[in-house]
Amino acid sequence: MKRYLLMLMALIVCVGCKQLNKEVDNQTGNNPDNSVDTEAILEVEGSEFVLDYTAQSIEIRVVCNREFEVGICVDWISYTIAESGDSVTLQVAENTESEPRSAEVVILAGDQICSVTIQQGVKPELMELLLEHSSAHLDSPAWDGYDIKGSVDWGDGSSEEYHDGISHDYADTQRRSAQFQMEGATSFYIESIGDIESITLSI
Repeated sequence: MKRYLLMLMALIVCVGCKQLNKEVDNQTGNNPDNSVDTEAILEVEGSEFVLDYTAQSIEIRVVCNREFEVGICVDWISYTIAESGDSVTLQVAENTESEPRSAEVVILAGDQICSVTIQQGVKPELMELLLEHSSAHLDSPAWDGYDIKGSVDWGDGSSEEYHDGISHDYADTQRRSAQFQMEGATSFYIESIGDIESITLSI
């Protein structure tokens, strides 16, 4: 009788250990073959991201054999962890400040730590140029700056996005105002004044 009692107790212990191991496996991220006692493995794809001022998302690939945590000390970055545990998506808000900003995102698993630096620039200043003229043809000024983009209102009901070498033909020589709104421009050069009567610059 004692022998059967001992065998029954051993069976109960064995079943209990299997259930416990199953629960532990469910907590070990995307590698259920490793228990929490296994040495942590943690790798992330990318250590630094340089962004423009706009709101955007970044997906960071993560290789880890257990659950990991994410630490962020700023309020302009939030995150979500994929259900598969193989990536972290950062949601970065638009930078409305006048200065660039940066933050460090820390990913931890056991005694392993990986950090990712996020640097975000500021919105380029808007340069607005108004050319009053009575010409049948107008070439855009040449612009200097960084990551220049903008739009042109030719003053006759037509407008378009700016690109290098842009110009416009008019149906007549009536007096008109062509407006250039440029982001990232620091200076401009007009090769030929021609029939341009006035130039107004606003920054």
